[in-house]
Amino acid sequence: MVSIPCGSLRGAVLGALCLLAGCGRLGFNALTCGDGPSCREVPSSVHGDERDGSTQDAPEDAATSPGDGDAGPDGHDGGSSPLTDDAGYPLEPTPRCGTLELLRESFAEVDVQGRWFSLLSGVAQTSVTHEHLVLAVGAGQGTAEASYHAQAAYDLRDSALQVELLRADSPVSGVMLRDGKGFDRFSKPITSQRGVALAVVDGELVALTVVDDSELNVASAPYDASQHRHLRLREKDGVIHWETSANGQKFSTFHSQAVTMDTSHVYTTLFARGDGAGDSESWFDNVNQNATSSVAYCPVSSLEGDFDDGKLSSAFVPWNGAGTCTVRVLDARVTMDFPPDFSVCALKSSAMFSLHESAIAFELHTLPGDPSFVTRVELSDLAGDEALRLEVEGGETRMIMVHEGQMLFSVTRPYDALAQRFFRLRESDGHSYWESSADGIGFEGVADVANVLAPVPLFFSAWGFQAASASARATVSIDDVNRL
Repeated sequence: MVSIPCGSLRGAVLGALCLLAGCGRLGFNALTCGDGPSCREVPSSVHGDERDGSTQDAPEDAATSPGDGDAGPDGHDGGSSPLTDDAGYPLEPTPRCGTLELLRESFAEVDVQGRWFSLLSGVAQTSVTHEHLVLAVGAGQGTAEASYHAQAAYDLRDSALQVELLRADSPVSGVMLRDGKGFDRFSKPITSQRGVALAVVDGELVALTVVDDSELNVASAPYDASQHRHLRLREKDGVIHWETSANGQKFSTFHSQAVTMDTSHVYTTLFARGDGAGDSESWFDNVNQNATSSVAYCPVSSLEGDFDDGKLSSAFVPWNGAGTCTVRVLDARVTMDFPPDFSVCALKSSAMFSLHESAIAFELHTLPGDPSFVTRVELSDLAGDEALRLEVEGGETRMIMVHEGQMLFSVTRPYDALAQRFFRLRESDGHSYWESSADGIGFEGVADVANVLAPVPLFFSAWGFQAASASARATVSIDDVNRL
């Protein structure tokens, strides 16, 4: 299993914590330190007009699905009327952001572990070579699986994932989209997962729906390596479309149906499976490389959570990096509980955001009194090379900026739990600001610096680090993320 190192943290204590925790395996805190039913027959309305053996083709960015009619190049039905308000005036379309088209990968770099992580079971391995991804499964006792997972979640609504399958020699090769909250540090799903997959299974092209470890075959056809070279999973108006293409430009609908899953945040997986009978490989390339949409990352101000319903929405992920600390919603707040020994826990965003001309505000409702405990809230990129960070430790507040893996800015101020109950990290006019407030309404500047962060998408995360020398339990409570 390939892991992402978390790198150095400020001070010797934090350095030891991170190295032991392995908390950066999923990339959020990485820093630089130095048998389901058999196939059913699919009606012709799904596969197109089969009377002459042809299929129904769809334009690039929009496939023809049952009952939809032809779709225009923007993915909307060509015959639909423009959106209007109650008075009949045309409405400007809502800008799309954070959608799955943003996940693009050419595998031109050998080291893509900042953007992806691998999970292995049995005799299996992953590698990036000759500008494509190789998932290999080998002979041995029992089954084997090699899978590659995108670090971040994306919005599948009115969006798509397109992958080129160069080689499908393994008994099973495919692409999967799942909801849920990803995997924990033991490579187990954090919550139940539902999803869809398009795969080649023993010479058959198969459309699958997924619930946890159960996969249901909903459509199948003989696999043609040439005609089915490009695979696409697309969502439109609550319906999932399984699509294929020979050239990555003109797609045909293989199957369509409504699926019960949270399409607002989905995780991408490329996978290969073997039965232990022999060695085989599956090759993948060009993830969304033909996408033409100009979708941007959503501003970080769009990430919201007041946790009043007692749940963590799909926008947030609980993370245990080490020890037995827990992350849960208690009394309408996110509460992290730490035992009196070494442990690391965090609340993270599942998606990435843009900080440009945007801000994120939050309430630090409860922080531990132990001077050795460290609370950190930050916006950071996949590798941790770019970060805007706030730390509270031993009665002090530290404002830190990390650029290209180096700490470029750090300033320390006294921490006042009453006057600084609310904080805001903000970027405007080329400057980054750390601001605090007693009531969440009027914010005052604590520190600012010229913004040199690379224009890359960032995760939001709030961490707690409990030292092994701690003598008492500790609690961190966070509330009202952009809901002040």
